[in-house]
Amino acid sequence: MPCHNETPRKVEPADPKAPPQPVSVTLKWAIWAFIVLIAALLLFEHRLHLNVILPWLLLGGCLVMHLLMHRGHGRHDDGPGHAPHHGKEQEGRGR
Repeated sequence: MPCHNETPRKVEPADPKAPPQPVSVTLKWAIWAFIVLIAALLLFEHRLHLNVILPWLLLGGCLVMHLLMHRGHGRHDDGPGHAPHHGKEQEGRGR
């Protein structure tokens, strides 16, 4: 605690160009423990709430998987290495 006659120190603002400080291992463990605690409370104490939201989580998971697994599927450029798939048979097939 500073004395009454001590001049307050000037606090320098944080440098925006400085690299971010790494998160400590203790904080990481605390975050994971909190997540596990919340999950356990949802499973054991609030099953009704979990049963209400579970179908929406499943539907959202399907949507995310669909978007991530079909990355680049909509582009149809016939560049090098692009196999034809519009009714044309490849050579050597069907003989």
